Amino acid sequence: MVPNMRAASFASKIFMTLGLSLAVGACVTAESEPDTSSAARGPIGKADAPGSCADVDGGDSCGGQSDGACWCDDLCLSYGDCCGDKQLVCDGVDPGPTLCLSDNSCEDGDFCDMTQCLSNCPDGMICPAVCWGACEEAPQPPQCPNVCDAICAGDLPAIPEGCPTPQCACPEPEGGSCEDACGGQSDSACWCDDACSGYGDCCEDFEEACAEPVDVCEELIAAYEAETVVIRSCSDDADCGQVLTGTSCGCSRNWVARTDADISTWEDIRSQASDEGCSIGGISTCDCLATDGFECDAGVCTWNYL
Repeated sequence: MVPNMRAASFASKIFMTLGLSLAVGACVTAESEPDTSSAARGPIGKADAPGSCADVDGGDSCGGQSDGACWCDDLCLSYGDCCGDKQLVCDGVDPGPTLCLSDNSCEDGDFCDMTQCLSNCPDGMICPAVCWGACEEAPQPPQCPNVCDAICAGDLPAIPEGCPTPQCACPEPEGGSCEDACGGQSDSACWCDDACSGYGDCCEDFEEACAEPVDVCEELIAAYEAETVVIRSCSDDADCGQVLTGTSCGCSRNWVARTDADISTWEDIRSQASDEGCSIGGISTCDCLATDGFECDAGVCTWNYL
């Protein structure tokens, strides 16, 4: 086949196979103009030319055209229509990265890196029409270490770029007690200070061991006074009439509650206060004033003193 016929046949096969509409030019020197005559062979880059110089039966197509649309002869370097594996199969030379126009031209898992404009022409020549990329291995995700153990131990390890910040479910600290450690760290990995509740690292006995002592009498007196207000409240004189014995020496100095008031809780509080030795008050002088029943004075049940 003469070069003109070979070029025409080759171009026809390429454009029918790939459906390309690129206006391409042949490999030329930097000073020369591309050959646009009908005698031009190609140019179809090796990454764009389907076919291989290696035959499936173990042979090769070196010295001629492959079983596809690319060539394995010496002229293919000038025309830029060499098969992608021509240098490796026929010349025993590692051609370096595989040139490509898309990811489909690369092996599975690789991608076409188009960040540089590469040429498929021999050294010293250029192909002014097409920029090729190079097949590269797809970047592997970073190996993200398990840093939860360090985080739970109180350390702050460096996390590799690209790795997410882990959400660690740290176990509750084992052992450790706040005995003799209130205000700081225990003899273990737990704490007994004011901030431990916010950090979630309090020792189990923190509240019991470090809580301020409770004044029992103060609580009982406050409960007694509040309950007294409840049972003595009234809206008119007819509400009043239940004498609270033991609040004075007797007679008309004892306090008065509503007739329908349930004084059981009030009596329970008085009993607890007595057991704890708390002085809750309520005792007045023992003189007995003359009265005419009961009255509601400013919303509080009392005697109607004469």
